Order: sequence, then structure tokens, then C-alpha cells
Amino acid sequence: MPKKLLFYLFLFGATSVFAQNLYDDSNAASPTNESNTTTGWSGSAILSSDNTDAQSGLFSIRAESDGNNGTNIQYGFNAVVGQAYTITIWAREGTQSNQPAFANWQGLSGFSTTGITGNTWTLYTFNVTATSTTPSIRIYTSP
Repeated sequence: MPKKLLFYLFLFGATSVFAQNLYDDSNAASPTNESNTTTGWSGSAILSSDNTDAQSGLFSIRAESDGNNGTNIQYGFNAVVGQAYTITIWAREGTQSNQPAFANWQGLSGFSTTGITGNTWTLYTFNVTATSTTPSIRIYTSP
């Protein structure tokens, strides 16, 4: 009986699921390394760390269009080609919203353009597959 139990424990232990925390930068959007910074984020929008309206924790990333083509921010990460990822992001519209959306991700398949609607924090979940070793998530502040 002990050998049989040990076999089942080994079998179930060997089929466990592996996860990857994409937040390797210490920034306002990182639940594990939260700080008052925008490290790892880039783009043409005005990007800042904000402590006046955070979903969870002390800071959030704020992206604002400057009216001169400053319309997006992005975050890149390392991935394994063919690996499936579940990405969850809390987001909300700002007070002067102009149809923000998650769109044009690079190096990932299985997503569609998703509008960010409402001025309360909403959880968005994406099930995607990496097609590149360095994909990026892109968020637009306006169309």
C-alpha cells in the first residue's frame, strides 16, 4: 500500500502546472515588486506612477495622451514560443477618456482588441499563446 500511495503522489506531483510572474520590473503595476516608478513600461503616451487611485496597493500606472500622437504604452517580457499564458490586468477609463483599449499586442496570438470601459477598476483576462520570445502588451489611451 505505501508503494502504491507513493506512486500516485509522484504521478500527480509530476503533472503539476508551472506559472510565470511577468512582473520582473519594480514598478507601479507590479503586485510583487510595487514601487513608485514606471520601470519596464515605454510608449508614446505620458506615463507616470500615480498614488491617488490605485486598484490594489499604493501605486498604479497612469497613461495619458498628450494630443500629439502620444497614444500608447507597452510592457515587454520574456516568454517561451508556443507556451500558453493567462494575463490579467486591472484597468479603468480616466476622467477624459477617449476609447482606451488593449490592442495590437506583439508576439502573442489568441487575443482580440478589447475596449477599456467604465471609470471603476475592472479585471481583464487574456488567454494567449507566445509567438515570440519577447512579446509585448500594448495599451492605447485613445483610438
